[in-house]
Formats: sequence, structure tokens, C-alpha cells
Amino acid sequence: MRRRTGIEKTTTFLAGLRSTGMVAPLVPVGLMTAEAFRAYLEQSLAPVLSQATCS
Repeated sequence: MRRRTGIEKTTTFLAGLRSTGMVAPLVPVGLMTAEAFRAYLEQSLAPVLSQATCS
């Protein structure tokens, strides 16, 4: 079995995709937790989507 060396990082990419393009992109470094995902939904994605549907 090969041993891993060096520093390995996980990066997650999140975004909403609409017919007009990408909205609310987020690239947190490290693993995405449920708490962080919930915060992204409430603070970043939901406001952008609600603005677009209300316009």
C-alpha cells in the first residue's frame, strides 16, 4: 500500500444554476459540514433565488 505524503486539501464548490447563469458561488476550503451548508442556503442562495422570483 502506498503511503500518502504532503498536505492534501479538500475544496468544495457550491453554486445555484439558473437558466440565466450561475448564482451565489461559494468555494470553502475544507470539508463542507451540514451547519456550513445550511448557512450557505439561508444566507447566500435563498436571498438570490427569492430576489429573482420576486422581480
